[in-house]
Amino acid sequence: KVEPMNWWVGMKNPNLQLLIRGENLKGSQVTSAKKGLEIIKVTNADSPNYLFVDVKIASNAQAGVYPIQIKKEGKVYKTIHYSLEAREKGSANRSSYSNKDVIYLITPDRFANGDPSNDQVSGMSDMSLNRNALYDRHGGDLRGIINHLDYIKDMGFTAVWNMPVMENNQKLESYHGYGITDHYKIDPRFGTNEDYKELGKKLRDQGMYLVQDIVLNHCGDGHWWMKDMPFKDWINYGGKFVSTTHRRE
Repeated sequence: KVEPMNWWVGMKNPNLQLLIRGENLKGSQVTSAKKGLEIIKVTNADSPNYLFVDVKIASNAQAGVYPIQIKKEGKVYKTIHYSLEAREKGSANRSSYSNKDVIYLITPDRFANGDPSNDQVSGMSDMSLNRNALYDRHGGDLRGIINHLDYIKDMGFTAVWNMPVMENNQKLESYHGYGITDHYKIDPRFGTNEDYKELGKKLRDQGMYLVQDIVLNHCGDGHWWMKDMPFKDWINYGGKFVSTTHRRE
């Protein structure tokens, strides 16, 4: 398992750190088999099943697959075919929202149910669906937002900020999206990665922005690394939960 799953050529910052997870990786050598991607540093974790690999992407690197070899005792243990992709044309010049914008904050589960077929998804830990229960899921999804973009625009909003829509495979009360268990996958009860791209495109077609809520300072306890944390201090709450005051004013 490698995160981030891919990266891009032509970024302003050429440096990138890869999190690599496998079985008994501690002490392994990591080499790049193709010019354009240089291994700078390899850091072992407390757990033997992780490596943190600092790489540098050359300014003239071309989009394509860059093999990264993990070697143990002089033998190739694993070859990772890492993808460096081409950026979309003009992406570096894409404008962002400003104080001219009015942003509509949406809790997707509570907004509109555009696809009832994904209200309950087999294999998810939380199968609740009860619109009369405060902390259960209510069925809203990305399709519901897509279906109501005219309504949002007519109210005068120029940008949509969704609470996180990444996978929250938690047992209880994760309708809000802040218990992420996979940062690279849209929660199937909200839709698919392709649905998310469609939402962004249709907002742009209407002259509006999509603001992505990315949560990197906490995750759900069902996240895959919680069963085997890379470092002893990977999670820093010390085992005792203390709620924030939420005094935002």
